[in-house]
Formats: sequence, C-alpha cells, structure tokens
Amino acid sequence: MAEKYPGPSERLDRYLAVLDQHPDAVRKGAANPYTSLNGWMTSFLDRDGSLNLRVSKEDSIACQQELGGQIPVQYGKNMPDFVRLPDEAFAGDLAQEWFVKSWDFVATLKPKPTKKPKPTKKPKKK
Repeated sequence: MAEKYPGPSERLDRYLAVLDQHPDAVRKGAANPYTSLNGWMTSFLDRDGSLNLRVSKEDSIACQQELGGQIPVQYGKNMPDFVRLPDEAFAGDLAQEWFVKSWDFVATLKPKPTKKPKPTKKPKKK
C-alpha cells in the first residue's frame, strides 16, 4: 500500500507492529489507517499519531481513569464509542492488550449490513 499517511511515520510503524501481532486485523486506508471487523471500525490512527480504539463503555471509563485516555474528537465531533490511548500506553505493551480488548468487543456487536447496491437487471432482448 502506497504510504499517504500524513502523520508521524514512527507512529504508523508502531501501529503496524500492533496489527502484526493480530493475524485477523488488516490495515485499511492509505491516508487514514484503520482496521474494521463486521462493518465496524475497530481502530484508527489519527493525523497526530494517536491510537484510537472502539471499546465498551466500561473499558473506555477504565482507560480514562487508569491510563489518562481521552474521548477522541474528529472533525469537531466527539467519538464516544472510541478512546484515545495515551502515548505512554501506545508506546508499550499496553497497546497490544487494548487492541485485543477492542477487537474482542467489536466481535460481540451485530454485523453491520453492507451498503453495496444491488446489481441492476438488464432488460431482456426480444
């Protein structure tokens, strides 16, 4: 994948190292790296190089209280289903642990239906 990520390259490398430890996680997005499962975004790396994870409300509260995580803001909107992992946690072994928590949580969600248009039928020739 051609690299178009505008953020810090060392953060992208760190994110990819986390994904390498989880065989089912596939990086998507050239400029905005993310992972998804069953139609739900599980993680993304923002332009500042912060790791953001979709987690349960309980895990979000725990991350905020125990690690100093924050609710991310993207394009002026809070993303309450996600938590921004603090830099210290992203740099260490906690990133992998929290990525697994995120992945396992999203696996419990009902898959989102695809929005692909149905193929149109060609008129029959007479």
